[in-house]
Amino acid sequence: MAERYAMVTRAERDQILLSAWQRGLTVKQAAKETGMALVTVRSFEARHGCAFIAETARAEKMAARLREALAQGVTVAAAVRELGISRRDIAVFEARSGLSLPRARRGVSADHPSVRARHAENAERIPRMEALYRAGYSLETIAADYGISRERVRQLLKKYTETTRRDGGVAVQAAVRAARVRASREAACLRRYGCTVDQMKEIRRIGGGTNRIVRTYQSQRGNAKTRGIEWRMTFWEWWTIWQQSGHWQRRGRGQGYVMCRQGDEGPYAVGNVFIATAAENSSNQRGRKSDLPMGVTATKSGRFAAHRMIGGRVRGLGTHDTPAQAHAAYLMAGSGNPAGGGGNLRDLRPDLLDKPRRQRAGVASVDPVQRQAVPIA
Repeated sequence: MAERYAMVTRAERDQILLSAWQRGLTVKQAAKETGMALVTVRSFEARHGCAFIAETARAEKMAARLREALAQGVTVAAAVRELGISRRDIAVFEARSGLSLPRARRGVSADHPSVRARHAENAERIPRMEALYRAGYSLETIAADYGISRERVRQLLKKYTETTRRDGGVAVQAAVRAARVRASREAACLRRYGCTVDQMKEIRRIGGGTNRIVRTYQSQRGNAKTRGIEWRMTFWEWWTIWQQSGHWQRRGRGQGYVMCRQGDEGPYAVGNVFIATAAENSSNQRGRKSDLPMGVTATKSGRFAAHRMIGGRVRGLGTHDTPAQAHAAYLMAGSGNPAGGGGNLRDLRPDLLDKPRRQRAGVASVDPVQRQAVPIA
């Protein structure tokens, strides 16, 4: 442009600038359009008294024209075409005024056959897409099935359904994997310990956050195997017996409580074990080679003596005519302790406490029911 007006005379330049002035251009617009310097344009204004329109005045004039076009419903494309205003100026007007000229709608009518066909296709495939997505299929898999992009599948699901990313796809796959892992852990725990994972967590909490209780069970089971005794209890059955006895905190040898077998015979199994003190368990094992009840031994005179561990010492409970009477005295001596820890000998035979054990054989026996002395025949 600058080369175009470089060789023209002043009169020709003035004629060009006069035309720009008549079209309502600003100084900057005239200089840009003609390729002349700003000083040349202003020199023309000074010589001829023709003042170009100011920038603010031009903006106000353009804004008035655009407001009028907006009132008439003229679109942006029509304003550009009919008013000669650039899209950039229209965008500046909309940003400053907060108004917006309507845009021409693109595309075809909703009644067009192609639009109806697309809607029919979406009505058929979108429900299946949603079902597949909720079933755990990924967007990539669904897109490959319909020959469209992954993003298009996401757009269709978002537009026509209420499905979110947490309702299907990889989220469902992760939930299925987590459920499978939980089921596997539950089955392994039930198979190994006979209880659920939550029950094992509670047992570990009781054990101070460690497997101390489990190691105790494994140690007792190993000892039984070493002694050649069959073991038929799961960890949970073993732990339930201890919990029901109420003596877990006092478990141990010596004066503590241990798990005993009925008559020290048979396997370690539910129904054949009970909780008693270690001393009680040792005393009850004496004389068990015979068929007499627990706590009963036969004397040389043909009678039956009852004895039980009470207070850490073996206490004689007198002699009786029959094994049933002797066993009843044994049971009565342990009635004060549900776990079989022994009763109070002072309540049963206070006269025996002051005599040595070897002198108690000739003392009259006690009827456990009537608590009356039965004379020796």
